Amino acid sequence: MFYRLLNNLVQNAAKYALENSTITVVLEQEYHHLGGRISIKNASEPLSLEFCRKAFEPFVKGDTARGGQNGSGIGLSIVKEICDAHLMSCYMESDEESVTVTVVI
Repeated sequence: MFYRLLNNLVQNAAKYALENSTITVVLEQEYHHLGGRISIKNASEPLSLEFCRKAFEPFVKGDTARGGQNGSGIGLSIVKEICDAHLMSCYMESDEESVTVTVVI
């Protein structure tokens, strides 16, 4: 399941990254508990806060005009289901230059 979660996140980042840009994967351990964070960041056009909030719902698709490819819109919803099943959380953030999806373990 964890492989599926990571695979979906990386594929999503690659699909919507700007051409010839870098995808950054950051693993952080949090010492105040046994978990940590996995963040995957890609260079991208900014996304609205509304889109970031609904991105993990089934059949929500990114904007293909941003260079993305057609997809089913279920990749991030599968990530959310895996997180929920294993008591983890996930969220998306966007700024002027990038989009970051973080899973809190």
